[in-house]
Amino acid sequence: MKKIKRYTGSRIVYSKPNQQSILRLFCFPYAGGAASIFRNWSHYLPAFIKVCPVELPRRGNRSKENLFNNLLPLVKILAKDILPHLDKPFAFFGHSMGALISFELAHFLQRENCFSPIHIFVSGRRAPHISDTDPPIHKLPESEFIRELRRLNGTPSSVLQNSELMKLMLPVVRAVLLFAKLILIQLKSH
Repeated sequence: MKKIKRYTGSRIVYSKPNQQSILRLFCFPYAGGAASIFRNWSHYLPAFIKVCPVELPRRGNRSKENLFNNLLPLVKILAKDILPHLDKPFAFFGHSMGALISFELAHFLQRENCFSPIHIFVSGRRAPHISDTDPPIHKLPESEFIRELRRLNGTPSSVLQNSELMKLMLPVVRAVLLFAKLILIQLKSH
């Protein structure tokens, strides 16, 4: 496995330089996901695409950062970190909560800096204007919450079965899910 180089101060995580690239693909993970989930994407995409995973607060090498409870401050920080990397055409990919963040970041970059991605790819999320019919899970009692995390199949069983690790992770996962819910509310109010 390749060692991932993390640039200090930036939220953009590169695995290696790619001089052949003519397009940067910024990838935004799901709630609770880290930039590392995109580490192998460059193996499956053409060499002209530079995969640029984005590390969100409280994930990966940013595990000590505070979580956000408002979308706009997060988008402003992400824009500041991404702007130096927009010297080439770029696109966004976001999954689930990452889809919402990339959508709002694209609007912000266009409005404030006159930069636009050539394309936005989203998965695992309805359009912001379509109501979410899933009940929120962040308020469930611990046993039901863990059962729901298991059902969603996004957390390894070994993590869910480790009670010490879950005591550390549950408050973070609940906060991230609450933030995802707040993002939807903020987007609907636009």
